[in-house]
Amino acid sequence: MSKPNFDTMSKAELRTYVIAHQDDQEAFYALVDRLTANKSSVKYPASMTPEEINKAVLEQIQKRQTEKMRKTMREKIAENNIEIAQELFKEEDKLQDT
Repeated sequence: MSKPNFDTMSKAELRTYVIAHQDDQEAFYALVDRLTANKSSVKYPASMTPEEINKAVLEQIQKRQTEKMRKTMREKIAENNIEIAQELFKEEDKLQDT
């Protein structure tokens, strides 16, 4: 019997496979690698207050929204859609004002 291709499995499928095949170390390590590969997660020190954590999370959300908007702007500029890009710049300014 051939091994399944772990790279093509979703996290949920791989997790289910690992649970069903607990002796398959290759599958286990593939799952661990997949779960720890999320580099966008942020760790906060235990000394932070709930208010400080809330503020930091909101800043991260705003940063990601701004990055996503900037990417869209670059794409639109590349497509010569200057008017759309200008509207997105205005939206970004509104976000930063809040």
